[in-house]
Amino acid sequence: MNIILIGPPASGKGTQAKLLENEFGLKHLSTGDMLREISSKQTSLANKIKSLIDNGQFVSDELIIEVVKNKLNEITSQTDTNSQKGILFDGFPRTVFQAKTLENLVKIDYIIEISLSKNSAIKRVLDRGCCKKCGKSFLLSQTSNKTCDICGGEILKRNDDRKEIAEERFDEYMLKTYPIIEYFKNYKGYHKIDGEQSTSLVFDEICKIIKSEKI
Repeated sequence: MNIILIGPPASGKGTQAKLLENEFGLKHLSTGDMLREISSKQTSLANKIKSLIDNGQFVSDELIIEVVKNKLNEITSQTDTNSQKGILFDGFPRTVFQAKTLENLVKIDYIIEISLSKNSAIKRVLDRGCCKKCGKSFLLSQTSNKTCDICGGEILKRNDDRKEIAEERFDEYMLKTYPIIEYFKNYKGYHKIDGEQSTSLVFDEICKIIKSEKI
Protein backbone atom coordinates (compact mmCIF):
# COMPACT_ATOMS: atom_id res chain seq x y z
CA MET A 1 0.00 0.00 0.00
CA ASN A 2 1.64 3.22 -1.21
CA ILE A 3 0.21 6.64 -0.31
CA ILE A 4 0.95 10.15 -1.56
CA LEU A 5 0.16 13.07 0.75
CA ILE A 6 -0.34 16.35 -1.13
CA GLY A 7 -0.90 19.76 0.41
CA PRO A 8 0.58 23.25 0.68
CA PRO A 9 3.37 24.11 3.13
CA ALA A 10 2.18 23.87 6.76
CA SER A 11 -0.88 21.80 5.84
CA GLY A 12 0.27 19.14 8.31
CA LYS A 13 1.56 16.54 5.86
CA GLY A 14 4.59 15.69 8.00
CA THR A 15 2.54 15.29 11.17
CA GLN A 16 -0.06 13.13 9.43
CA ALA A 17 2.67 11.07 7.80
CA LYS A 18 4.18 10.17 11.17
CA LEU A 19 0.75 9.22 12.56
CA LEU A 20 -0.05 7.09 9.51
CA GLU A 21 3.39 5.48 9.62
CA ASN A 22 2.66 4.22 13.14
CA GLU A 23 -0.95 3.26 12.39
CA PHE A 24 -0.32 1.21 9.25
CA GLY A 25 3.37 0.27 9.51
CA LEU A 26 4.36 2.27 6.45
CA LYS A 27 7.79 3.62 5.57
CA HIS A 28 7.64 7.43 5.76
CA LEU A 29 9.61 8.94 2.91
CA SER A 30 9.93 12.69 3.49
CA THR A 31 11.81 14.52 0.77
CA GLY A 32 12.14 17.52 3.08
CA ASP A 33 13.92 15.42 5.70
CA MET A 34 16.11 13.78 3.06
CA LEU A 35 17.14 17.11 1.59
CA ARG A 36 17.88 18.61 5.00
CA GLU A 37 19.99 15.55 5.84
CA ILE A 38 21.96 15.90 2.61
CA SER A 39 22.35 19.68 3.06
CA SER A 40 23.97 19.14 6.47
CA LYS A 41 26.96 17.48 4.81
CA GLN A 42 30.02 19.29 3.52
CA THR A 43 29.74 18.70 -0.24
CA SER A 44 29.04 20.88 -3.28
CA LEU A 45 25.65 19.16 -3.70
CA ALA A 46 24.85 19.78 -0.04
CA ASN A 47 25.74 23.47 -0.36
CA LYS A 48 23.53 23.82 -3.44
CA ILE A 49 20.56 22.16 -1.73
CA LYS A 50 21.09 24.20 1.45
CA SER A 51 21.01 27.43 -0.53
CA LEU A 52 17.75 26.43 -2.23
CA ILE A 53 16.10 25.43 1.07
CA ASP A 54 17.21 28.56 2.94
CA ASN A 55 15.74 30.73 0.19
CA GLY A 56 12.46 28.82 0.09
CA GLN A 57 13.02 27.48 -3.43
CA PHE A 58 12.07 24.05 -4.71
CA VAL A 59 14.78 21.63 -5.82
CA SER A 60 14.78 20.76 -9.55
CA ASP A 61 12.80 17.76 -10.81
CA GLU A 62 15.93 15.94 -11.89
CA LEU A 63 17.68 16.38 -8.56
CA ILE A 64 14.77 15.37 -6.35
CA ILE A 65 13.96 12.36 -8.56
CA GLU A 66 17.57 11.19 -8.18
CA VAL A 67 17.31 11.56 -4.39
CA VAL A 68 14.01 9.64 -4.27
CA LYS A 69 15.26 6.84 -6.53
CA ASN A 70 18.32 6.38 -4.34
CA LYS A 71 16.13 6.24 -1.23
CA LEU A 72 13.74 3.70 -2.80
CA ASN A 73 16.69 1.49 -3.75
CA GLU A 74 18.01 1.79 -0.19
CA ILE A 75 14.60 0.82 1.26
CA THR A 76 14.32 -2.15 -1.10
CA SER A 77 17.79 -3.43 -0.25
CA GLN A 78 17.24 -3.13 3.51
CA THR A 79 13.68 -4.47 3.75
CA ASP A 80 12.24 -7.96 3.55
CA THR A 81 9.74 -7.73 0.68
CA ASN A 82 7.33 -10.00 2.57
CA SER A 83 7.18 -7.60 5.53
CA GLN A 84 7.12 -4.35 3.52
CA LYS A 85 3.71 -2.76 4.09
CA GLY A 86 4.22 0.19 1.80
CA ILE A 87 5.61 3.69 1.49
CA LEU A 88 4.10 7.02 2.43
CA PHE A 89 5.36 9.84 0.19
CA ASP A 90 5.48 13.22 1.93
CA GLY A 91 6.61 16.17 -0.21
CA PHE A 92 6.93 14.14 -3.40
CA PRO A 93 5.79 14.43 -6.12
CA ARG A 94 5.71 18.24 -6.38
CA THR A 95 5.19 18.47 -10.15
CA VAL A 96 3.27 16.50 -12.78
CA PHE A 97 6.58 15.36 -14.25
CA GLN A 98 7.58 13.94 -10.86
CA ALA A 99 4.15 12.30 -10.53
CA LYS A 100 4.49 10.55 -13.88
CA THR A 101 7.98 9.39 -12.95
CA LEU A 102 6.77 8.00 -9.62
CA GLU A 103 4.04 6.01 -11.38
CA ASN A 104 6.78 4.18 -13.24
CA LEU A 105 8.62 3.40 -10.00
CA VAL A 106 5.81 2.16 -7.69
CA LYS A 107 2.09 1.37 -7.67
CA ILE A 108 0.15 4.25 -6.13
CA ASP A 109 -2.88 3.22 -4.07
CA TYR A 110 -4.02 6.46 -2.42
CA ILE A 111 -3.60 10.15 -3.13
CA ILE A 112 -4.66 12.22 -0.11
CA GLU A 113 -4.96 15.98 -0.64
CA ILE A 114 -4.92 18.07 2.54
CA SER A 115 -6.34 21.46 1.58
CA LEU A 116 -5.46 24.68 3.42
CA SER A 117 -5.95 28.40 2.70
CA LYS A 118 -2.98 30.70 2.11
CA ASN A 119 -3.74 32.77 5.23
CA SER A 120 -3.86 29.67 7.43
CA ALA A 121 -0.66 28.30 5.90
CA ILE A 122 1.25 31.53 6.61
CA LYS A 123 -0.04 31.74 10.19
CA ARG A 124 1.06 28.16 10.84
CA VAL A 125 4.52 28.75 9.39
CA LEU A 126 5.07 31.80 11.59
CA ASP A 127 3.98 29.81 14.64
CA ARG A 128 6.11 26.79 13.82
CA GLY A 129 9.16 25.61 15.74
CA CYS A 130 11.15 22.41 15.67
CA CYS A 131 13.61 20.54 17.85
CA LYS A 132 17.18 21.10 16.71
CA LYS A 133 18.09 17.56 17.77
CA CYS A 134 15.22 15.22 16.80
CA GLY A 135 13.16 17.41 14.46
CA LYS A 136 9.86 17.22 16.36
CA SER A 137 7.50 20.06 15.40
CA PHE A 138 5.97 22.47 17.90
CA LEU A 139 3.43 25.30 17.79
CA LEU A 140 5.22 28.11 19.56
CA SER A 141 1.94 29.67 20.70
CA GLN A 142 1.03 26.47 22.50
CA THR A 143 4.24 25.77 24.39
CA SER A 144 6.33 27.77 26.82
CA ASN A 145 9.11 25.20 26.76
CA LYS A 146 12.49 26.05 25.29
CA THR A 147 13.53 22.40 25.03
CA CYS A 148 11.97 19.31 23.43
CA ASP A 149 9.94 17.04 25.70
CA ILE A 150 11.17 14.00 23.76
CA CYS A 151 14.94 14.42 23.61
CA GLY A 152 15.71 17.66 25.45
CA GLY A 153 16.97 19.38 22.31
CA GLU A 154 16.61 23.13 21.82
CA ILE A 155 13.38 24.33 20.15
CA LEU A 156 14.17 26.73 17.31
CA LYS A 157 12.55 28.33 14.29
CA ARG A 158 13.91 27.10 10.97
CA ASN A 159 15.77 29.65 8.84
CA ASP A 160 13.18 29.30 6.07
CA ASP A 161 10.11 29.85 8.30
CA ARG A 162 9.67 33.51 7.39
CA LYS A 163 6.56 35.29 6.07
CA GLU A 164 7.98 36.24 2.68
CA ILE A 165 9.25 32.71 2.09
CA ALA A 166 5.93 31.20 3.26
CA GLU A 167 4.06 33.37 0.74
CA GLU A 168 6.45 32.43 -2.06
CA ARG A 169 6.20 28.73 -1.24
CA PHE A 170 2.41 28.77 -1.19
CA ASP A 171 2.27 30.61 -4.53
CA GLU A 172 4.79 28.22 -6.04
CA TYR A 173 2.76 25.28 -4.70
CA MET A 174 -0.36 26.60 -6.46
CA LEU A 175 1.59 27.15 -9.67
CA LYS A 176 3.67 23.97 -9.85
CA THR A 177 2.23 21.39 -7.44
CA TYR A 178 -1.53 22.00 -7.49
CA PRO A 179 -1.75 20.79 -11.13
CA ILE A 180 -0.97 17.33 -9.70
CA ILE A 181 -4.45 17.42 -8.14
CA GLU A 182 -5.98 17.76 -11.60
CA TYR A 183 -3.74 14.96 -12.83
CA PHE A 184 -4.77 12.58 -10.03
CA LYS A 185 -8.43 13.62 -9.63
CA ASN A 186 -9.81 10.71 -11.65
CA TYR A 187 -7.85 8.12 -9.67
CA LYS A 188 -10.02 5.82 -7.59
CA GLY A 189 -7.76 6.38 -4.60
CA TYR A 190 -7.90 10.20 -4.70
CA HIS A 191 -9.48 11.92 -1.67
CA LYS A 192 -9.60 15.52 -0.45
CA ILE A 193 -9.43 16.35 3.28
CA ASP A 194 -10.13 19.73 4.92
CA GLY A 195 -6.78 20.71 6.46
CA GLU A 196 -8.34 23.57 8.45
CA GLN A 197 -9.54 20.94 10.93
CA SER A 198 -7.59 19.76 13.96
CA THR A 199 -4.78 17.25 13.54
CA SER A 200 -6.87 14.48 15.13
CA LEU A 201 -9.89 15.06 12.87
CA VAL A 202 -7.73 15.06 9.73
CA PHE A 203 -6.06 11.82 10.88
CA ASP A 204 -9.43 10.18 11.64
CA GLU A 205 -10.73 11.03 8.16
CA ILE A 206 -7.67 9.59 6.44
CA CYS A 207 -7.84 6.40 8.53
CA LYS A 208 -11.52 5.93 7.66
CA ILE A 209 -10.73 6.21 3.97
CA ILE A 210 -7.90 3.69 4.12
CA LYS A 211 -9.72 1.21 6.35
CA SER A 212 -12.92 1.33 4.31
CA GLU A 213 -11.10 0.86 0.99
CA LYS A 214 -8.07 -1.09 2.22
CA ILE A 215 -6.20 -2.64 -0.67
